[in-house]
Amino acid sequence: MNGHGHVIPNADGSKARCGGPGICADCSRELTQFNIDQMDARDTFLAASVAVWREIDRLDAEPEGYHPVRMSVELRQSERAAWERYRDLIGSRP
Repeated sequence: MNGHGHVIPNADGSKARCGGPGICADCSRELTQFNIDQMDARDTFLAASVAVWREIDRLDAEPEGYHPVRMSVELRQSERAAWERYRDLIGSRP
């Protein structure tokens, strides 16, 4: 959704704005879906961050201590991807 602005043609040829979320069913659905997507992205990012910090704690508990190069590249990449998705959604508007 690129914001409010569904245009409804009238019988006389003029056009009217839809009224936005709360008035327009399409806008309300789009806003709800946007909010669901944003919450899902947030939850995915938080879960990925928790996994990274658990890995840091695990590595830190080892005798040789924490060394970033020993952390799984896949784990770091999944956190980065989750952050980028969440960042993009929080920076956009429904």
